[in-house]
Amino acid sequence: MSSSSIVIKELEKKDRERAAKFVRRMMRWTMKTYVKGDHSRESLNHHISTAIRTLDLAIKDPSHYCIIAVKDGEIIGIALGQVLGGVGRIDWMAVAPERHRQGVGKKLMTAVERQMHRRGCHKMTLYAFNSYIPALGLYLKWGMVQEAILKEHLWGDDYVMMSKWLEKRKRPEA
Repeated sequence: MSSSSIVIKELEKKDRERAAKFVRRMMRWTMKTYVKGDHSRESLNHHISTAIRTLDLAIKDPSHYCIIAVKDGEIIGIALGQVLGGVGRIDWMAVAPERHRQGVGKKLMTAVERQMHRRGCHKMTLYAFNSYIPALGLYLKWGMVQEAILKEHLWGDDYVMMSKWLEKRKRPEA
């Protein structure tokens, strides 16, 4: 299937309900498929509500963003987060499993990085489930590096903190 008809755009108010539905579906799929062991209902509900709050913030707060990938009117990917203090954070990113390996993740990462450059970021960061190998592979190919492993972090899940420097900044001399 060609990726030429995939549209990458910023979330608009009219897309909010479809995006929230996509977030719920993908969060459940991700945790069921990649989080080792049993994740708690509390963990799942927290991650869903946090992502949906970020959707709402992206519509009204310029420090937040939400980029969606749309094909044939259907949301097939999403990346959302915040920019603060020169650091662009990806809070959550997902591509529909039936669209994996079709370039959607790369298109989203390109759009996120462009937005971070436009906003003057010198670094981008994210946390990912340690067990979500396909996502970690994409981030590594994108030039991100592992900064830390957070063992038994939130609700006992393991996370990897990753980052990428977007530009070299000369540190002030002491």
